[in-house]
Amino acid sequence: MYGIISYRSKKGLKKQTLSYTFIEPLLPLLNIPLIEYQLDLFKKHGISNIIIVMDKISNQINKLLDSHRKNVNVCCFDKHEIDDEKVFNKIVDRVGIDPFFVMDGSVFTDINISYLLKLFVETSCDCVLALKRPAGRRGLFLKTTHDNRLVLCSNHCNYEEKTAAGGIGVYDSKTLKIFLKHKWSPGKEFYKDLMQNNRDVRGLVLKGNIYEITNPNDYLKANIALLSNSFNSRLVKHKIIKGIFIEDKVRIAPGAVVISPSMIGEKTKIKEKATIGPYAVIGKNCTIEEASRIEEAVIMNHSIISKNVMLRRCIVDNLTKI
Repeated sequence: MYGIISYRSKKGLKKQTLSYTFIEPLLPLLNIPLIEYQLDLFKKHGISNIIIVMDKISNQINKLLDSHRKNVNVCCFDKHEIDDEKVFNKIVDRVGIDPFFVMDGSVFTDINISYLLKLFVETSCDCVLALKRPAGRRGLFLKTTHDNRLVLCSNHCNYEEKTAAGGIGVYDSKTLKIFLKHKWSPGKEFYKDLMQNNRDVRGLVLKGNIYEITNPNDYLKANIALLSNSFNSRLVKHKIIKGIFIEDKVRIAPGAVVISPSMIGEKTKIKEKATIGPYAVIGKNCTIEEASRIEEAVIMNHSIISKNVMLRRCIVDNLTKI
């Protein structure tokens, strides 16, 4: 069985999305790259063959993947290469038997994906999608019938009936070819195409969290979920002191206040009268100057926050001084 993680192309992305600025698989969540959580999810459910599809495979990503290749078989493909149908057919021939677990590269989740496979096998359908509720105000809205079949619904249908597509599912090879046609992006048109091609598509709303972390609001929510232990992950192993995640060589000055739950990265300095938290994530080698306050925010690595600065519900990039 193969798992496929497809990362978005920067071309055509809105500037408000984090993947416009950052390399998507390296977006940090509690200072751990997103791709680490995604690979761990697949390994947890027994998927040891994984295909990574993205615009450009950087040396940084290859180096990160090398640490996983002892336990899982990871193959990387450039999107421009794999968009060629001949190349795609070779991959499918090599992979062989259905099904394929497919995950949008922006998805951060702890749902039990084995339930999707179970429904796929029991119903002999073409595709099973993980759904999330509430659906929110935007996006494509779907609803499930009594036998878990998916149908499109309008924005005006009963709010309780709305379920948004979660960017993760189990596909057969024909559905995977439709996915290829849509440039490996599970957007509105892809889901509409599935319905219009009379594919037997089922859907499940599962317990757990599904975040699209390239959305800044979802990115903050995902970090908060990890801090508050409402997200089930085996990767967060930092030392915890009274609800505060602390890495090595952190220096906190007398008079500084750190409110739980929060996280402070390696070699970070918190100076006098600074207040950190609640729900603050400070990256590695940062400096938080006197009398600053950071709350419900993510400060990435090697950043400096000057005196008397207040930051709330924001994301600060690497190597930034405010």
